[in-house]
This record gives sequence, structure tokens and C-alpha cells, in this order.
Amino acid sequence: MSDANRFTDLLPATTLEPEQIVVLARSAAERVEVDQLVRRDRSHRFCLRLWRDEHSEGWLLGWLDDQETGFHDHDRSAGGVHVIEGSLAEDRLTFGADDGTRIFSAGDSFSFDTQHIHRMRHHGTEPALSLHVYSPPLSSMGSYEIVDGVLRRLSIPPDEELAPRGDLVEAA
Repeated sequence: MSDANRFTDLLPATTLEPEQIVVLARSAAERVEVDQLVRRDRSHRFCLRLWRDEHSEGWLLGWLDDQETGFHDHDRSAGGVHVIEGSLAEDRLTFGADDGTRIFSAGDSFSFDTQHIHRMRHHGTEPALSLHVYSPPLSSMGSYEIVDGVLRRLSIPPDEELAPRGDLVEAA
């Protein structure tokens, strides 16, 4: 965990709604010292927990090349994301519907509720950096895969690195 003290005055006294979470993500992003905290690694996504308390937690995530999360949910936690550098794509899990992809560039933010299933991936050629806030803090997550034509949800610990599973990337 990084120096969580730099975020203490931002932290909520209660669980937040998605619209409040994204405001916290934006505010926390203004305090991130990129040169001191971030390392770039093509073999693994950069992940640094910035804080965790009873109402929220914040993560700083780095993205390069074809790095992505695979389709996942955040179980009982809602979230907010603020892109600090570069560009990210968010793919919603859709079947038979229009393309569920949204592109977010530096300065963009978005939030999501507890029912949200998506994957995040690097977009473009420049390195990307994003700040993710969850409220309440993550207790588990769901990772999705297709096995023998059936969509399955796997419950995973919140600190397990997300990665694509099975045929779902091609099916979406």
C-alpha cells in the first residue's frame, strides 16, 4: 500500500453511491505522484493499492500493449474509474446487442453499480494509468469464462490479478 495518508481527508464516512465514487476517484487522482509510484512492466499490469478502509479502497493501475482484465464483476462493490494518462477501452458483456465498447482517455471518468460486468483493456499506443475506487471495499470478484458453450462465473479473491479466461474474449 502506498502512503495512504495523502488520501485520508478524502475518505468517506459511509459507503458511497456510484456517482460519489467517481468524484472520489477524480479527487484522489489529483494527488497521485506518478513518477514516485508507477513502474512500467510489459509482462504484468502495474497494480498498487493506495488505501483501504471500511468504506472504500483505491487502486492505481498501469496498462501497456495488450494488457487487459478479462470479463469480471466487482461483486457487492460499486466503482469509479478516472483515467490519468493514456487511453483505456471498457467492453460491456453484451449478447446480441450493439457494441458495448467505450473509450476513455486521460481526464475521463466513469462509474458503475454492483451489477456491472465488463473488461478493461489498454487502448492505443501510449502507456495508460487509471485510478479505480470501490465502495464498499472489494470482498470478492467474479471472473467469467465459457466452458462447453456455457457462461460460468468464478468467484475470485479481490487481490488476484484479473486475466482473460477461455473463449469469452472471442465470443463477446
